[in-house]
Amino acid sequence: MRYFITISSITLLLSLLGCENFEEVVPLADLEVYVTGTFSGNPRENISVTLFLTKEDAEDEINAISNTQKTNIDGITIFYELDGNRRYWVRAAPFLTRTIRETSSLREGLNSFSISVL
Repeated sequence: MRYFITISSITLLLSLLGCENFEEVVPLADLEVYVTGTFSGNPRENISVTLFLTKEDAEDEINAISNTQKTNIDGITIFYELDGNRRYWVRAAPFLTRTIRETSSLREGLNSFSISVL
């Protein structure tokens, strides 16, 4: 019985020593947004693109989780160091219109997303 208590005590002690406050490691993801014209299919340059966590925020244009970026001549802008394993709402706003779409869940590394606008 003494042997059992000793082994149990050592096991409990090692378990407690091994328990540290581990923060959940969230993988970092980059999101490349490719913007094209709805009718032409051609890349759209100088389109404002912003990321949101909810559709309502994207519609109301509040609580953006990124600075608004403009697409380059190839219709591309990239958002860096986002939380992976998460979906985002992308708002692309050329002139007076806007298009809002949800990404799939991002994975670690570079992710691509296409959106077409008028």
